[in-house]
Amino acid sequence: MSSTSIPRNELIEIIKSNNMVEEFVNWLRNSKKIDADPISLKDVDYNLLLEFVQSKGLLKTETLTEFENASRDDDDILDDYIKNIESTKPKKIRRKT
Repeated sequence: MSSTSIPRNELIEIIKSNNMVEEFVNWLRNSKKIDADPISLKDVDYNLLLEFVQSKGLLKTETLTEFENASRDDDDILDDYIKNIESTKPKKIRRKT
């Protein structure tokens, strides 16, 4: 899902569900110099909602950093290794008596 296709209502819900409405209002006042008293989130420009949600890291984007890709590859290798270990049966050890 690309960030440009996220509906306005979903962005608003993300802000509300993370209890960040007050932080969003402060961000509008301080960073964007927008007076936000009283204001409905439905009246806020879509791009401002999107920018705030992205700046707080509340969105998962499809583009991963090089580090995240490498980490994900390592996880896949580890998962494959663990599956191989689990699929082998333990060997019986016979002791000489």
